[in-house]
Amino acid sequence: MLLALCFSFIQLAFANDLQPLLKPISEGELSQKLRQYQSISSLEATFKQTKIIRKMDVLINSEGHFKVTRPRHLSWQVVKPSSILVSMDDTEVKIVSDGETQAYKVSDLPTDSIAQSLRGLRALLDLDAHELYLHYDVFSDTNVKDGFKFVPKKGEGSPFKSLLMSLDHSGYVRKVEIEEISGDDIKIEFGLPKVTSKKP
Repeated sequence: MLLALCFSFIQLAFANDLQPLLKPISEGELSQKLRQYQSISSLEATFKQTKIIRKMDVLINSEGHFKVTRPRHLSWQVVKPSSILVSMDDTEVKIVSDGETQAYKVSDLPTDSIAQSLRGLRALLDLDAHELYLHYDVFSDTNVKDGFKFVPKKGEGSPFKSLLMSLDHSGYVRKVEIEEISGDDIKIEFGLPKVTSKKP
């Protein structure tokens, strides 16, 4: 009994040591960390994504490329295992799959929470510190070098509980881990970005 109790305390202590240490950071600090994005007009890169469906213990892998063009236009192209193109800007979301196109006007979305969720997603794509602070509580993760955790503010209607983003030595996002509301996880690794700077 005593041995089992000691073992339980050891497990608890070990688990506590593994818990990420999150510290709130200011908008100014985040802006400084994301300064590489201040001067760009567009950015494109490849990605590899793994979705982990917990209840079924299933991994779904996909690959593709994306391009972000400021202000707030995204093109996200999945090429493996099948072709899907998602494009989004301030006014419209368009999905092309199996030769069929579906388009949704942001102004016609059925609920404010969906529109608010899209604004939060666009803030993540644009990586503007001020916009991010309007939609998320932001923390630094001391277990990950230049790692930041974004937790949607109450009422945002976000499809995820949290998003962990880590920067490389050049200041660009290279890894993202998403904890979905469903309990599933998504992990994304990005290739080296091709960047176009703003014209002076």
